Amino acid sequence: MKRKKKGCRFTRFTKKIFIVSSILFVFGMTITNSYLASSNIHKQKLEDDIHLLEADIDGLNMKKAELSSFQKLREVAYSNGYKYKTAATSFAVVGKNRNGD
Repeated sequence: MKRKKKGCRFTRFTKKIFIVSSILFVFGMTITNSYLASSNIHKQKLEDDIHLLEADIDGLNMKKAELSSFQKLREVAYSNGYKYKTAATSFAVVGKNRNGD
């Protein structure tokens, strides 16, 4: 009879350990999934901020290109009393005859 009682005691002990470990497993999985969800939300917010900043940078680059265009340089030069010639026209070669005409 003692063996049956020990066997029953061991069975009860293993059942308690199984129940406790199952509860810990479910609790741990819940915590892990909630942490994963919150980190995904934080990651999405950061990605949205990055896309917004990249769009701002692209807009600033377009504005910079617009301000450094030849037409804008010409307007600024004329407003200050200067004449502006583009680099392509400043290197034009004028041909002369060999006679000196």
